[in-house]
Amino acid sequence: MAGIGFELKRLFKERSLFYDIRAYFISSLVSVGPTFLCILLITTMQHFMKVMGESYKSVEYFVTIIVYCFSFSLIITGGFSLLISRYVSDCIYEGNKEKIVPSLYGILSIVLCIDFIISNLFYINSNISSYVKIFSIILLGELSMVWIQAVYISALKDYMAILKSFLIGIGNIIISYFVLSYFIKFSIFYSALFSITFGFFIMIILFIKKIIEEYGQSAFNYKECFEVITSFNKYPYIFITGFLYYIGMYVHNFVFWFSSKGITIENTFRVAPFYDIALFYAFLSLMPIIVLFQVRTETTFYPKYKKYYVVSQEKGNIEDINLARSEMISTLYSELNYLIEMQFIVGLVFMVFGKKFLPEIGLAGLPTDIFSILVLGSMSFSIMYIIVVILLYFDGVMNAMKISIIFFVLNFLLTLITLFLNECFYGFGFFIAALSSLIYSYRKLNLFLKEIDYYTFASQPMFIKKVDGFFVRLYHDKIMKGDKLSEKN
Repeated sequence: MAGIGFELKRLFKERSLFYDIRAYFISSLVSVGPTFLCILLITTMQHFMKVMGESYKSVEYFVTIIVYCFSFSLIITGGFSLLISRYVSDCIYEGNKEKIVPSLYGILSIVLCIDFIISNLFYINSNISSYVKIFSIILLGELSMVWIQAVYISALKDYMAILKSFLIGIGNIIISYFVLSYFIKFSIFYSALFSITFGFFIMIILFIKKIIEEYGQSAFNYKECFEVITSFNKYPYIFITGFLYYIGMYVHNFVFWFSSKGITIENTFRVAPFYDIALFYAFLSLMPIIVLFQVRTETTFYPKYKKYYVVSQEKGNIEDINLARSEMISTLYSELNYLIEMQFIVGLVFMVFGKKFLPEIGLAGLPTDIFSILVLGSMSFSIMYIIVVILLYFDGVMNAMKISIIFFVLNFLLTLITLFLNECFYGFGFFIAALSSLIYSYRKLNLFLKEIDYYTFASQPMFIKKVDGFFVRLYHDKIMKGDKLSEKN
């Protein structure tokens, strides 16, 4: 987040409404841009298909494919995104920017291989069209690439280039859809599927081009690309935290999908429309708080955080350290309370307007009934996420991982229990799991901050321990040796 942090601080120093709006826009573009784009495309393409006379069954089929690709791409890349975020931060801190682009190629290669294997296993007994299989596998890979690229994009400073990439991608999706469906008279369903796949492909190319321009690229060397795998041994708990966080985010969907309340689309995809749609709109309430968190963290908390560690590690006496620590902790709690208040307001607005407008777009009955409790769950989930990120700021990886484990287990078990209760309890599994995890995470943060001097000074190793493990040995014994053998030959 280094790049965006400097840019946001510069904009907020201008102290004018225009610069405030621009700063929030920049933050939203980087932090929730890809997610918002996916949500926008799902709703827009759904509307276009209905207007052009496509059947409800076909539209539902299309939306299901997109939702599956969206959900599983996040789950597959969740651990990698957190891991690569730490790796990129280390590269920037150590002055090894030349390693950043190769690491992108390496991680993308690994993720795309996983995507290909999982999607082919998923379709092994499916009788759906081969074209649907091909396009959905490609789209899964593209979305995975976008989530990984988002980590690298967050450190870029050319926000107009990022905006142009989004707009060009969206433009290509809309234009290609209407050209195929309206002028060429191609199938509306396949036109929608192809256009989204094509638009994301264009966006990915533009993002890669921008990342290379920013970080530079040396002559291609595959051993440099896969040096990043050593991070799996260096930061294993970061990967586990990210993976469990995202699978925990969707595990309650999976419980409903494979229950008697779920239905099967084209004998392949399991869904629970009444729950999925309500949760889809409830998750929209997360976006404002994520933007606020990024802005407030980078512009208000981070300077205090940096000051504490500079004073602690370089030139401060005990009084300076105590003062810096007090300022940092008071700022952190102040910002956290502000975010909780804002999330409460946003959630309240969603609940009030959701009850009014959801029935008007055809979501009456059970989806509307469970919408409010899912919004409350989303509110708790968002604050829990913020605390996890704060703990990662302090390198409290074990605490962050414990929170992710607790949330995943509770969300799975409590949602399972609600299936055996009345329909009015649907959504309470997610809400109670998120609230319980939030309370636990807040307690862990309090305990951590009380002992922060210990973690800063006493818990650090006296000697640098050489990182070892399966992935380190794989890189040095196989990849590096293979490269040396090829040089000898």
